[in-house]
Amino acid sequence: MNTSGKGGAANGASLAPGFMVVHSNRLEDLRSLAVSWMQRYPLAPLENEVILVQSNGIAQWLKLALAEDPAADDTASAPGAGGSSFSGGGHGCGIAAAIDVQLPASFLWTAYRAVLGRASIPESSPLDKASLTWRLMRLLPTLIHQESFAPLRRFLHDDAQMRKLHQLSERLADLFDQYQVYRADWLDDWAHGRDQLITSRKGVRVLQGQECWQPALWRALLEDVGAESMSQSRAGVHQRFMATLRTLERRPAGLPRRLMVFGISSMPAQALEALAALGKLCQVLLCVHNPSQHHWTDIVADQDLLRHQYQRQRRKPGMPAVIDADVLHRHGHPLLAAWGKQGRDYIHLLDSFDAPDQYREAFADVSDRRIDLFTEQPADTLLTQLHDDVLQLRAMEETRDTWPPVDLDADTSIRFHVAHGPQREVEILHDQLLARFSADPTLRPRDVIVMVPAIDTYAPHIQAVFGQIDHTDDRHIPFTLADQGQRGREPLLIAVEHLLRLPESRFAVSDVLDLLDVPALRHRFGIKESDLPTLHRWIQGAGIRWGLDAAQRASLDLPGGMEQNTWRFGLRRMLLGYAVGQGDSFDGIEPYDEIGGLDAALIGPLAGLLDALDTTRDQLAIDADPMIWVARLRTMLARFFLADDDRDVVQLGRLEQLLEDWETTCDSVGLTEPLPLTVVREAWLQALDQGRLNQRFLAGAVNFCTLMPMRAIPFRVVCLLGMNDGDYPRAQPPLDFDLMGGDYRPGDRSRREDDRYLLLEAVLSAREQLYISWVGRSIRDNSERPPSVLVGQLRDHLAAGWQTVDDSDLLDGLTVVHPLQPFSARYFLPSSGSDDAGAGGGQAGGVVAGGVASASSLAGNRGLFSYAREWAVLHGGGDDISDDLGDGQGAAGFGSGFGPGPASRPDSGAGASLHLTTASANASTAPTAWTPPDAIDVAELQQFLRDPLRTFFNQRLKVFFDDDTPEAVDDEPFALDPLQRYALSDSLLQAGMAATTHDEAEDALARRATQLRRSGVLPMAGFGEKQQAGLLVPLPDLLARYRQARSAWPVEVASPWPIDFHHGKVRVEGWLGGLRQADGDSGRHAVLTAVPNGLLASARALKWHRLTRLWVTHLAGNASGLDLTSIVVASDVTLTFEPVPPVYAAQVLNELVDGWLAGMAEPLPVALRSAFVWLANVEAGQATGARTGASHDDAAAASMHAKAYDEARKVYEGGFNTTGEMAQNPYLARHYPSAEALFADGRFAHWAERLYRPLFEAGTAALETAVKAKAPE
Repeated sequence: MNTSGKGGAANGASLAPGFMVVHSNRLEDLRSLAVSWMQRYPLAPLENEVILVQSNGIAQWLKLALAEDPAADDTASAPGAGGSSFSGGGHGCGIAAAIDVQLPASFLWTAYRAVLGRASIPESSPLDKASLTWRLMRLLPTLIHQESFAPLRRFLHDDAQMRKLHQLSERLADLFDQYQVYRADWLDDWAHGRDQLITSRKGVRVLQGQECWQPALWRALLEDVGAESMSQSRAGVHQRFMATLRTLERRPAGLPRRLMVFGISSMPAQALEALAALGKLCQVLLCVHNPSQHHWTDIVADQDLLRHQYQRQRRKPGMPAVIDADVLHRHGHPLLAAWGKQGRDYIHLLDSFDAPDQYREAFADVSDRRIDLFTEQPADTLLTQLHDDVLQLRAMEETRDTWPPVDLDADTSIRFHVAHGPQREVEILHDQLLARFSADPTLRPRDVIVMVPAIDTYAPHIQAVFGQIDHTDDRHIPFTLADQGQRGREPLLIAVEHLLRLPESRFAVSDVLDLLDVPALRHRFGIKESDLPTLHRWIQGAGIRWGLDAAQRASLDLPGGMEQNTWRFGLRRMLLGYAVGQGDSFDGIEPYDEIGGLDAALIGPLAGLLDALDTTRDQLAIDADPMIWVARLRTMLARFFLADDDRDVVQLGRLEQLLEDWETTCDSVGLTEPLPLTVVREAWLQALDQGRLNQRFLAGAVNFCTLMPMRAIPFRVVCLLGMNDGDYPRAQPPLDFDLMGGDYRPGDRSRREDDRYLLLEAVLSAREQLYISWVGRSIRDNSERPPSVLVGQLRDHLAAGWQTVDDSDLLDGLTVVHPLQPFSARYFLPSSGSDDAGAGGGQAGGVVAGGVASASSLAGNRGLFSYAREWAVLHGGGDDISDDLGDGQGAAGFGSGFGPGPASRPDSGAGASLHLTTASANASTAPTAWTPPDAIDVAELQQFLRDPLRTFFNQRLKVFFDDDTPEAVDDEPFALDPLQRYALSDSLLQAGMAATTHDEAEDALARRATQLRRSGVLPMAGFGEKQQAGLLVPLPDLLARYRQARSAWPVEVASPWPIDFHHGKVRVEGWLGGLRQADGDSGRHAVLTAVPNGLLASARALKWHRLTRLWVTHLAGNASGLDLTSIVVASDVTLTFEPVPPVYAAQVLNELVDGWLAGMAEPLPVALRSAFVWLANVEAGQATGARTGASHDDAAAASMHAKAYDEARKVYEGGFNTTGEMAQNPYLARHYPSAEALFADGRFAHWAERLYRPLFEAGTAALETAVKAKAPE
């Protein structure tokens, strides 16, 4: 990269070879030095700058710094923290081009090939992890019969699917790959027949018994690789590389003139040795983040393994040359001692190769010969004081003596938050970030990083919280997610994984419909997204549930011949229905007659998809060698997918590349044995989740990512979520056969030590605030849960080293324990000393009226506040919101340069605040102004009478709690639920109602029952026959009573009767059809209805909800001038509603319309079932009083009403083995969560009487008439 615009000299002397190491406690200073170095010593115009990094985050952070404008001031720095304290310059180069960012391991193999020759070193080692896995897959079955491999033979017993073999091969490949890097001396001994281990203290341990299989396996691998096999291993190649470098005088082609290693916190000794050796021919610059400016390796355990003559860093004054283990705490920083082992090892290894006197002069023009860029920052907050303690290597006693007490109201640099689950952690974080953005107009989303132990666990919660806020809302915070696994996120990859499981798939309806949700698959089969509802309707209607056909079901060990409800069954019904419409069945196939018109062409693509699935299932079920598998899988990709956009092109290209890489690897190791699908599937797909350096990071938004090495880039605000006990440090138990586990050497990798150092880096990378949260309360019982042991150590350290200005408990002041729910009253109402579920101890309030924090509460950040204005109004805080935000401290409002934001705002400049007004708060919850329509349909009154509250939510608020989205039914029917039973019974009933005689009805029922059975709506075999018989049992009697009622009204009226009823300005309109008349009587009319279910709740009680439609129709007809009788024939009773006078019908209808108007203006406190129980008990009480003469007694009336309310309460709330009305109705449960809430305002009785008393009286009279008519004379 040519950066000669700042006085650089492009001469050979400026790029003199050498191995140079620069230490700093601040990555910003290292970054500035790197930029200055490139500017001072530029490369040639077409020469690439090679930079080795440990993560994509640090790579992009460095690139952004290089791309900065050289003339920019320090405030325009790259994402993260502010400018550098390094005085040597370091502004950007204006462009970041010709930069080759690599991982250390891949670069070193390239360097090996450049030095040793490409002809003698392959592109990848024949003994690297990928090749070893498949080489072991081939070799292990041939070796396990030998006596020395008895432990492996026992493990691999009973492994028909080769899963154990594959898993063992992967773990052994990983282990031997680590041996090549960290224990090359062991492998050299094993290759020469010495079954021993050289220990960390230079001793020798001879392997015994069941440990000897590892040396034997290594020798078998070398023998399989062939001649010069040991020299082809990574350890062998490294030895040859080092020997050859000693003989070279000139840099060979393929090695860069300059190599920069930036921000890597750990590297194997083998890699450092290679880089140091490259310093002979290349300029190698290591920029090392070192937390302390003093020599600190002696304060960490196992320090005896590290002592050697040279120590670059000086000892802190007063520190002894040798420190006993029992007094370590007196001479070093406790957190550095507890968490710094990994960094300690790395710095120690660097000292082994470092010779600063040889290169210090080269920094004369860059850093005034400074190569230890340790800088002190103002320590005016708790966080910066903690940083300074680490830098100065202060022990706890020094910390106590150095720092003043902490003012928690002014110092918000460290905060801990306790939540009840990941969802609440993210909700709390969103509010806290809004508060930070509001308090500091200069803070941008790119200045914030949020790290979690496992991003895939938190990604759904992050999307749910941050993604639900529209970009036009001032509460919207741009965010980006990094490090997510691809397999479970990308629709196309999810579809590929599903296809690879076809041999064991049930081919359920939902599985196939999920495939059709993938655009690339739809594109291949010519199906549009708009076609999916039609296909869904056809699939459900044709009775498809699961299974391709009877043969596929039989492959799952089910009995043969079970064709019903399979895809073949449904397709045959569709095709026959297209051919004959509503015609007769053919060859036992009942036509599905919904297929027709232009949509009929969809059957072809659907059939093509099913054929492709069937073919692919058969192919995948057969074991094959890798070459055949690759051909099959490529065919599968081409058969099912056609790229619909650029994203699909990338995903399909990556899948193809992975197949090619796997094929190449298997060919190189000579693997030709047949492999099962389980092994091939995992081998192909697991590579999709491997991280890459080109993944998106630092995209100008709040970054959410996984805690990874060197992900702790400097940011103004660093947030750590999910720091739970057991989740962090992340556990990775060593393999039982890992011989390194019992013999630690400096530089060895350990997941737990990595995580300890990662937390240290994260703490040190926070420039202004460190935010840590964990699930500290149980969502079940609110019991306390501890944080990560590392967070516990940090909290203990803070508590031991600092005090508060008011002598209060420091940790209580730093910690906020949040309620269980985001709508808790504690967020929105002034503190009253009370505590709800989920509240933690030690919180003295700080809750702000209106649900939004005021300036005073934000200053301390010690209380609870929320920006969820949707909840604020519910707690009565709307009126106070404007007052609380009068100073503009309400929420985050970002300037026009920030990105997507509201269309207008009071201040478009940076840091403009969101002002939440009372009107805007109420707008989100209160219904809009409503004007009654001029006309309503009879059906609307029917719906209202059955469920007033549902009508209010549906029609007024447009809120629907019912999930009307059709769900795919994946199981064939085994039993019928009430709705299914009703639908099938009604279908049979409609078939029999046209008959005029008993025999005709029997024939019609039999024909319809056969059609239903062939349609797949009944269970198979004997189950279906039993269900069918049960459906038919009540129908003959019902039809007989229906024919009897019809005979009294034999004349059908051809034209429907218009309903046109006026109530004030509202008109009730509709049509009354199905009218009948008696012979010779044109003045009287009847509506005759038959229903397949029952109307009796008991011998003397009705199921009133089934009569509301009939009742409204009955009233409307009589009020419109008809002399109307309404008859309903049910399975258990025939009810006749006699005509009522038009004046009475109009009066009752007027009451219903008034009730509807009131119910659309506000929720009415009434529920149908509870209301009728109340009416029944009042009626019974009045009847009892009349008999006893106590009807006018006040005490008796009060007792009567109390009993009525008690019985209504039981029906509403339910009881033992009884489901209450509230539990069955989500609208009631939402608005009236208890009977007390329903009865609270005293209007329940009023609306029960007004809405339901007329129906109660009419229905009771009809029932009494029916009972008398049925009773024997």
